[in-house]
Amino acid sequence: MNQRVDVVVPVESVPNLIVPPLAVTTGGPEVDWVDMPGGALAFQRHPVVRLPYDPASAAKARRYLRLRPVDLIVLPLLVLTAVPVFVDPEFFPGETFWIWARLAVLILLLISTSTRQRWRPKQDPVTEAGRVVRIPDLPEAVAHEWLRLNPGSVQIVAKGVPIRRFRPEVYVLWAIGCLAGAAGLFAALVLDLVPGSFWLWVTVPALFFAAVVCKLKSQPPGLLLPD
Repeated sequence: MNQRVDVVVPVESVPNLIVPPLAVTTGGPEVDWVDMPGGALAFQRHPVVRLPYDPASAAKARRYLRLRPVDLIVLPLLVLTAVPVFVDPEFFPGETFWIWARLAVLILLLISTSTRQRWRPKQDPVTEAGRVVRIPDLPEAVAHEWLRLNPGSVQIVAKGVPIRRFRPEVYVLWAIGCLAGAAGLFAALVLDLVPGSFWLWVTVPALFFAAVVCKLKSQPPGLLLPD
């Protein structure tokens, strides 16, 4: 079984990147090219990488891309339903309306996210640390062909290796701060030391998730980007 690796390309090198005509999924020569943005959210600007997929994976990737604009509808709706002050309370009176509105938007978000993840290719480019684009899960032979065609621009890293902008100690301190913030905010909400709100309750798991991400970033081995 062929080993799978990740390819890392500096953002500034993406426009001049030479991509070999080998499927990033199977490594085969039968390819269908798809322009893949290097980010998950439609409203964010990311470099676009033209990638060769096998025909079946290319069809799934295009379905995934067609669902990306849903972000532009669902996320603003989520904000509006979470903060009723944005909408005239005389036009939408009563707390019951907002409960059902939030539930409907959350269900829509869940459906769109799960559908996108089902069609999202493993080789979907991701911009990391704001400075590099990572194309994950390539056959090792294909990755080395990328390296041969783009000397000095392409790096090959093991799957899942964290890419760091700062030293591991910085991420450990951030993880401790986020975890302490999550615990403190949760305690304050439970003990009614602060008035509870939707956003404060959402902030607790968000801080905990940020702590986990920072801790994972600190784990060796990792790729530390040069200054």
